[in-house]
Amino acid sequence: MLIGIQKGWNTPTLPANVLSFERQPLMRIFRVIGGINVGILFWQRYHLQGGAPTFVLYVSLFIASIFGVYLIVLTIIRFKHMWKVLKNHDLDVKN
Repeated sequence: MLIGIQKGWNTPTLPANVLSFERQPLMRIFRVIGGINVGILFWQRYHLQGGAPTFVLYVSLFIASIFGVYLIVLTIIRFKHMWKVLKNHDLDVKN
């Protein structure tokens, strides 16, 4: 049972090419900026002492929408990859 838990824990949920793409510095910066923009929009913190300019809101909406599409595509890729891993029986542990 311990071997099976270790194998499942160490199995990546994304293909290697997507993992290498996600580990690039620009993608890390984009994920931080996208997360901040989503947080700003959800908590409506763009009202700074009388209201932020409208272009700040539009830029924030644009970046947050791109980030949302990125997350949806990443989730679809993750589901497809894990489905392929489960169908290929890569997680089977044989004694």
